Amino acid sequence: LSADLVGQVTARAQGLRGAAAFQFLWEEFLLPLARSMVPGVEAAVEEFRPDVLLVDQQALSGAVVARRRGMRWATSATTSAELADPYALVPRIGEWVENALRQLQRDFGVPEAAAARSDPRFSEHLVIIFSTQALVGPKLRFPGHYHFVGPSVAGRVERLDDFPWDWFGDVPRVLVSLGTVNADAGDRFYATVIEALGGRALQVILVGPRDR
Repeated sequence: LSADLVGQVTARAQGLRGAAAFQFLWEEFLLPLARSMVPGVEAAVEEFRPDVLLVDQQALSGAVVARRRGMRWATSATTSAELADPYALVPRIGEWVENALRQLQRDFGVPEAAAARSDPRFSEHLVIIFSTQALVGPKLRFPGHYHFVGPSVAGRVERLDDFPWDWFGDVPRVLVSLGTVNADAGDRFYATVIEALGGRALQVILVGPRDR
């Protein structure tokens, strides 16, 4: 997608909430992005003949090409919310996503059995998760080929001796974040979180821009 088109998509997304925002993300961005990228990814694979592909979780074209060719591939998973079944409370939306992903694969020649068997957001060979089990859900169980490796934004810090651990009390803690993409659009979200959780017996760690 060109920079101009991405800008247009971003502008149209402003103000959308709930199911409308979700539908917009998939129909106007993720699925069109995948379809537009497949020819380029196919050409790159044809030229360089890699032994394995490393595929971004939301750049579905890599998974489509790998499955069509019968290649081994790994998922680079940076959107940890997808790992915890975000559609458990809205099964109809989850079904819609599943059907759309199957159709995407079928449209580009992935065999029906392979398209129906697994989700292109998660490799059947290896899923590299740039988070920790504690943040994603300590009670959740994942297959053996799912590996938590921590954050990818900088070198791994093994010790945090200068971190003010005494900030944390004994009350339950809640981490709230919109991630890196949506952080600048979260004014209403941050205010609502503060209003909803203020005064409760919780310690809220809210991650957002410094000027919010």
